[in-house]
Amino acid sequence: MVWMVGGSSFTNRAGSSTGTSPQDFLPENVGLAFANGWTPVRQDQWPGLLEVPEYGVSTQVGSVYPIKIFQTNLPMVMAPTGTMANNGAITLGSALPSGYLNGPCYLYLPSGAIASGSAAGWYYTVMTSTTLGTVYNNTYSTGQPYIPNAATLTAFSTTGPGAYTGSTGAQAALTFTLPANYMGPNGVLEVSAVIGFHASTNNKTVTFKVGTSTIFSLVEATTGVTSYQAYVQWANQGATGAQMAATVGTPGASTTAQTYTAVDTTTAQTITVNFTDATATDYIILDSFSATVTPG
Repeated sequence: MVWMVGGSSFTNRAGSSTGTSPQDFLPENVGLAFANGWTPVRQDQWPGLLEVPEYGVSTQVGSVYPIKIFQTNLPMVMAPTGTMANNGAITLGSALPSGYLNGPCYLYLPSGAIASGSAAGWYYTVMTSTTLGTVYNNTYSTGQPYIPNAATLTAFSTTGPGAYTGSTGAQAALTFTLPANYMGPNGVLEVSAVIGFHASTNNKTVTFKVGTSTIFSLVEATTGVTSYQAYVQWANQGATGAQMAATVGTPGASTTAQTYTAVDTTTAQTITVNFTDATATDYIILDSFSATVTPG
């Protein structure tokens, strides 16, 4: 028998419909499954047989294994108000946390911040202090952010506009895909993140979305609070289109109630991390982000 996912419903050799949920196909139905777009799942990623390896020690390789669908530790920084000199030389008006020395990151900069007519977006930047850095003409839009290699790193050759004002609109910091049929009716998506903030009393908002549904929302406006560790568990509740999300900063009791959503996980869904600064002089940093699916 072969566990398979992601195909169209068809009539099997016994004359019944297969449906579209991930399932274990009998050998006589495997060829039909392939013809209808189904793909096999490795045994160590979906329930299967119990193996008895050498020396008689039994291991449940058929037990459900988590699948990492996304991970990054390259910081995404919503840039505060600052100044831009020639050739991408930036000075931030609010200092980033100590330790951002010689550090690569992606900075979100508004239109016209780098040079006249430059587009708004996430630009690869190398910081040499908590306020000084060099912005390059390499951008992030979706998927895995990465450090450009030397062959593709593109310096600006532009006249800086001087002062610019930081963005106060909602911006997508990360965007990636939860593949169709990865979760199953009892699957769980677990997200962990480390978020940094400028210590001010202004609202700084971070949200995680699956499709258009928000599964995590944080508004930080406390002087002295400069970091937050988020953990989100988003789970299908016996069906592929009904979920519960629970979020905590510190494990244990929480005054935040669960969030209930109705997202169709049999189709691919876009996961998005969004930043919103209420005040242009503030910054938000996504230092680390990880997303794991345990099928069920």
